[in-house]
Amino acid sequence: NYSEGQKKKVLIVKSLSQAAHLYIWDEPLNYIDVLSRIQIENLILEYEPTMVFVEHDTSFVDKIATKRIELDIGVKENSAIASLNEQLSVMAGKQVMLLESGARELSDFD
Repeated sequence: NYSEGQKKKVLIVKSLSQAAHLYIWDEPLNYIDVLSRIQIENLILEYEPTMVFVEHDTSFVDKIATKRIELDIGVKENSAIASLNEQLSVMAGKQVMLLESGARELSDFD
């Protein structure tokens, strides 16, 4: 069996390996070790993908984000992110990659 951190790294790699105009990530650093976090930060800074992400680690946000939006969307955060993904896909007519931290995606690797 793989650790939660290993599963999350696979999801991040899978997301970034698929070309998209916009990547939407929900708490990408959950379960990620320090070395992997540094690698992810460097990759994002080098590649500079267009991203919308939710992350509570202010150090990561300060290093990666170019703009910050604070939302209070209540309890249904994952459904709000899925709804945003759907709306952006329809509006832009372009591919949007969604990386969720939910158990459904992580269980695919068990």
